[in-house]
Amino acid sequence: MIYAELERCAGIDVGKQQLAVCVMVGPLAGEPRIEIRQYGTTMAELEGLRDWLGQEEITHVVMRVQVPIGSLYSMFWRTP
Repeated sequence: MIYAELERCAGIDVGKQQLAVCVMVGPLAGEPRIEIRQYGTTMAELEGLRDWLGQEEITHVVMRVQVPIGSLYSMFWRTP
């Protein structure tokens, strides 16, 4: 079990032609609901991703990008 620190978060694995996105939503003390989706890199697909994250009321997003020296992880979005 993953111990929750956030109630509404997402992780994005960035590729050249697609994004793998995992959303975890749930109370800190319980099991989260986990949903995984794939998105393309066109503007329409990215707008669909934005809309989904908004519908889920995601507060934090972490992004992983492959770079020549390994992987780069970065906090991508955090609501105030």
